[in-house]
Amino acid sequence: MNLNQLKYFVVVANQESITKAASILYVSQPAVSKTIKQLEAELETKLFDRTGRTLKLNRAGKLFYSYVNDSLEELNRGVSAVKGGLDQTQYPISLLMEVASPFIPSIVTNIKEKVPNVRLNIAQHNVREADYKQFDFIITSS
Repeated sequence: MNLNQLKYFVVVANQESITKAASILYVSQPAVSKTIKQLEAELETKLFDRTGRTLKLNRAGKLFYSYVNDSLEELNRGVSAVKGGLDQTQYPISLLMEVASPFIPSIVTNIKEKVPNVRLNIAQHNVREADYKQFDFIITSS
């Protein structure tokens, strides 16, 4: 699986058409079609229900789309950050909150008051232990 496959998949899903997606992506329709077929073969599942020239995400496609779209957006934010798209006077702090807490708003407010130039990246989900290194602070029940 490669990044182009994922990008093509998102555009096809949004457009519900390989032809429209190809036009947006500035590639040929057969190239987009082949890429989607390769992705489906690699995943060993169909992602779209096809009706004529219209493609609609099926159940598996909707699930996969939610992950891919979020991942591509996160990747784009990372690219912008590295390329200097962020205000250089801001200091990013990444927080992982694995538990819900009534203290979260006060924690955020306290950080913003003490460090006004901070840009908080807050995630609230479970991650694998190997992914903990991407966070500056982790609030958890463990």
